[in-house]
Amino acid sequence: AEGYGTAIQAIGEASHDLLLLDDRLDGGTGVNLLREARETCCAMPIILLTRTEAPETERWAIEAGAADCLVRPRLSAPLLDRAVRFAVARRESSDRIRYLSQYDPLTGLANRVLFRDRLNRAIGQARQGEGGLVLMLLALDRFALVNETMGPTAGEQLLRSAAERLFTCLGGTASLARVGHDEFGVLLEHDTSPEEATLVAERIGRAMRPPFELNGHEVLVTTSIGIAGYPHCGWNA
Repeated sequence: AEGYGTAIQAIGEASHDLLLLDDRLDGGTGVNLLREARETCCAMPIILLTRTEAPETERWAIEAGAADCLVRPRLSAPLLDRAVRFAVARRESSDRIRYLSQYDPLTGLANRVLFRDRLNRAIGQARQGEGGLVLMLLALDRFALVNETMGPTAGEQLLRSAAERLFTCLGGTASLARVGHDEFGVLLEHDTSPEEATLVAERIGRAMRPPFELNGHEVLVTTSIGIAGYPHCGWNA
């Protein structure tokens, strides 16, 4: 980018893997660009190039959010290559850790932590708008029996298949999560009425009714569903 403005525009496009930033951009605005990139939640790794070898410069750059700080007079192709590889690898590792902290690796659904966060946020929005919402907890009946008689691999296959059916059944009308070993959570917002929630529960029951094929065997699994609504059933998660 030839200047600060075009750099900000390029960062906003979010189509790059890494930002290589000169601290002398536009006569010294590179430092401001580093701050602004981080404040606008720029996700890409940033490597700061500086002409100053002072230790405090590197320390400040790292504290400001740079993945690395390289001194131009000592810069070489192998050094830059190593810095880029390390920055990208660390970013990928950070993304993976963040994903595992919010999503269930078996089903790909939101986990209990993320679901509870969504529920709290939805309650806050409903409280401000004087609306309501509905929470459902689903359990696969006799799931332990499947694990005991067919093995844990079949149990995992059942959970994945159940998650796929629930996701297909609900579409984009609800937030879906795996909140326990064999339990799923469904959050219906937008002032859902008890009658509408009942219809959703019946639709889920129909979706789960066909047999699941596990290790070449057809297995029938029913679902128990508990339903609670805000605000008539409670004021917090």
